[in-house]
Amino acid sequence: MKKKLIITIIFLIISGFIGLIIWGRVQYPYLSIVPGKTDHISKISIDARETDLEKGIRTIYDASNLHAESVMWKDLQTILEKTYYRKSFENIIPWFPDSKRGLRNINIIMVGKDNTYTINWDENNFVEVMDIEGDNPMYRYYHIVDNKYFEELMSYIKTNIGSRNETMSPGGIAP
Repeated sequence: MKKKLIITIIFLIISGFIGLIIWGRVQYPYLSIVPGKTDHISKISIDARETDLEKGIRTIYDASNLHAESVMWKDLQTILEKTYYRKSFENIIPWFPDSKRGLRNINIIMVGKDNTYTINWDENNFVEVMDIEGDNPMYRYYHIVDNKYFEELMSYIKTNIGSRNETMSPGGIAP
């Protein structure tokens, strides 16, 4: 009896471990990680940042209140729809260390008919999706499968959106 219990426990642990590995390896297309329907989006704001700690400068590329029919948003959608993501263990382990954030990131806020949500990418393949409608925002975390799309997004934004610089204080924090 004791031997059967030990074998059952070992089997459950191994099954759980294999399940977590499979869960973390499944790839999801962009449209499946967006909380709402993209055809209901009415306004978009884009904010991309590059930080140079040596020079103490943060460059910000900002486009606010783009309409969903704008050429820029359609171009960005074309890039986004090529991306695939894997779920992050931060979804199931809330105390997972938050140390992966890079010095370059892209934030897109999308205002839809039923909800508003943000997608935040950083250069280390980390993606945070947040539904910000209501009192309890819902967060989901992913890793982009191929970082070339982050680079493609950043390149498009740098080419098509004006920038401004912020001087940072010695601790790396903008005043």
